[in-house]
Amino acid sequence: MERKKCKSSYYDCKIKNLKHVKPRNWWSAVKKISGMDTITKSDLRSNLQIDDLDNLSDIE
Repeated sequence: MERKKCKSSYYDCKIKNLKHVKPRNWWSAVKKISGMDTITKSDLRSNLQIDDLDNLSDIE
């Protein structure tokens, strides 16, 4: 459940506005957070700016 909150927060802060400003970048970012694009977990975590993210397990 916490992972969904993290993705939602990341989307609202970093991606949502791109849909109208830069649609290509928006689609690329959506693919990355949805797992449709090749990205490692460490890459995704480095892009997220959420408190205590490092303390969460991969399952959360």
